[in-house]
Amino acid sequence: MNIDVKIELEFYFTFDGLIIAHSTDYKIIGDMYIKYYNKYGPKHEYYLYAVNKQDLKDFIKIKE
Repeated sequence: MNIDVKIELEFYFTFDGLIIAHSTDYKIIGDMYIKYYNKYGPKHEYYLYAVNKQDLKDFIKIKE
């Protein structure tokens, strides 16, 4: 197994169940959350998803 596995986090911001923004830069997602919260207030659902994105080829040897 390759020990130099690249791990990349991706962030998603959802508003009332809809994906509003997706980025690898947390600041962009944080700024988007603040913008939506200031505009729509606390009566909505706001979620942050952090996803670990990995290339499966780094973990699985494909037999040819």
